[in-house]
Amino acid sequence: MAYNIDKFKRLLRVWVFIIENEGTTISKASSTLGLNKTTLSNDLNVLERLGVVKRIEVKGPPRRNEVWLTEKGKKLVKHVLAIYNELLKP
Repeated sequence: MAYNIDKFKRLLRVWVFIIENEGTTISKASSTLGLNKTTLSNDLNVLERLGVVKRIEVKGPPRRNEVWLTEKGKKLVKHVLAIYNELLKP
């Protein structure tokens, strides 16, 4: 997987958002992060392949998909936040 720096930064922003808003819906994450749902879905696919997040379908009403950290994702929180703070935090 070849990623440019902008994609890496976006993926990191998505991951940190999930850390800070565990259980959020894809719609909420999309609107808060200013990403379209397709882009967010692609980023979540990457994070799922890495084994750090999982999507859970909640059968309403209303029906929705929530995003949660996996155990592996929870173990990496401290490291991810350190990288985020070093590279991206204003």
